Amino acid sequence: MKHCLNWWDLIWFGFGALVGVGIFVPFGQQAHDNIGPAIVLSYSIVSVKLEHSYVNRLLICISKNLFSRLCCFNKNSMRIKKNFKDDYSLKHPTAVAVLAINSMVVMISTRKTSLFNWKASAITIALIICVIIASIAHVDATHLTRFLPYVIEGY
Repeated sequence: MKHCLNWWDLIWFGFGALVGVGIFVPFGQQAHDNIGPAIVLSYSIVSVKLEHSYVNRLLICISKNLFSRLCCFNKNSMRIKKNFKDDYSLKHPTAVAVLAINSMVVMISTRKTSLFNWKASAITIALIICVIIASIAHVDATHLTRFLPYVIEGY
């Protein structure tokens, strides 16, 4: 198999995995309180964007639990019950489907997947920069206090 990825592509794969998880996962409570169904779309974007199996499975499981909470369902209502040990008895058909689709996309062309990830990561960087710039307009200087007002003991 011809190697078609270089160091630049690998940096963007790592960036997409780390920043994608770090940005989209913590906003579940904000979506529940303020945004609404937008979190389902953001998890869908993240699951398509990231090609790493573990990260995809983690995000699908989290988003399914969040979606169940938003719709006032039981958190296990979207899972299939099997006769395994307690920790392994609930299966996630949504996670299996998304992983299968992502695996097929990766098998079609690794280079095209890398280019897509690079562009999606660049858009993520642009959004982060926009949020930072927009946040500067709402900064309250009274919140800019020292993190350790009583100093660390022993110094």
